[in-house]
Amino acid sequence: MPPPPENAGPAGGRDHDAGGRSPEFVAAEMRRRAEALAAPRGGEAEPTRDVLVFVRGGTAYALEVSGAAAVIPLRQVVALPGAGEIHLGLVVHRGQVHALVDINALLERAGDQRTAPGFAVLLDDADGAVALAADIVRGTRAEPARLVQSAGPHPSIVQGVLPDGTAVISVEAVMRNARLVVDDRPQIIPPA
Repeated sequence: MPPPPENAGPAGGRDHDAGGRSPEFVAAEMRRRAEALAAPRGGEAEPTRDVLVFVRGGTAYALEVSGAAAVIPLRQVVALPGAGEIHLGLVVHRGQVHALVDINALLERAGDQRTAPGFAVLLDDADGAVALAADIVRGTRAEPARLVQSAGPHPSIVQGVLPDGTAVISVEAVMRNARLVVDDRPQIIPPA
C-alpha cells in the first residue's frame, strides 16, 4: 500500500482515519481496489456495449444507445382511439410524429400500466417513427457485448436478459413487429 500523502496528517482540521489518511485518500484507494477486483482476468478486457436503461410498468428494459435517437419528457400525447393497448398515442418531436408504444403490451406482459409514462424513448430507425413509453429513465451504462448483441439475423424483441434482470430490447425487432401497424379498415371477407 502506498504511503499516505503528506497532507493526510491532522494539520488543516480535516477528518482522518486512525492511520492519518484523509477521506479523499481512503475513497480513492477503495475505488482503485474495486476496479482491480472488477477487472476481467486473463489480460484482455471484455468488449462492452453502451445501453440505455428505462422502466415501464415495473419492468426494466435496455436497448443499445445507438438504437435510441432521443429521450424526451412527455408533455402531450395525442390519443388514438381504438388503436389497441399497444398504442398509447402519438407524440411530436422536432416536427416528426412518433407512435408511442407500450413495450409491456407489445410483449404481452402484465405490468402496472395505470401510471401515465413520463418519458418517450425515440427509436433511431430510418423506416419508421416509434417511441417506447418509459416511466423512469435510469440512464446509460456499459454491459458486456455478449449479453447485448442479438443472437441471429432475425432477433426476437427481447434478445437477452442482463444479470440484474433487465430485458435487452432489439430495436430492429420492435420496428418490424407487425402488431405496430394500425389498420382499422373494415375487413371484407369474400364469399365462399
